[in-house]
Amino acid sequence: YTRQGYAIEAITATIDWIKENGFSLIKAGVNPENTLSKKLLIRIGFNFSSIEDG
Repeated sequence: YTRQGYAIEAITATIDWIKENGFSLIKAGVNPENTLSKKLLIRIGFNFSSIEDG
């Protein structure tokens, strides 16, 4: 199901729900090697902050 828009649709809906319910901080994590997921998060408006091991 790669590149069919399902991930962006799901993430956008989740972010909308989070904002509607009063949350002000949203964090996301991906495997550093997963280029498509990183690009997706950047496209939606996430910013790179740090790398955490664990």
